[in-house]
Amino acid sequence: MKKPAHGLPVCIAALFCDQVVVGEDKMLTLVRTLDTINLPPGTSYKLGEPVEFGGSARLVILLKRGDADGRHEFPVTILGRQGDRTC
Repeated sequence: MKKPAHGLPVCIAALFCDQVVVGEDKMLTLVRTLDTINLPPGTSYKLGEPVEFGGSARLVILLKRGDADGRHEFPVTILGRQGDRTC
């Protein structure tokens, strides 16, 4: 089977954590991964605009090249409790 001429990168993980440690061997250690980030009640945000929250959480996104060549955009979308999205 012939591979496609141009593919997309593959996201293998996307995690929030408190700290990222990069070892001498370039391997990552994620400290205290978070599965939920709650905004205080009444926090307002507009679709398409950044959302700020207290703390110092880091977003770590791990990509593999797959069949991709060149540069690609990687949009991050926030999904609200009501299913509304930001881009």
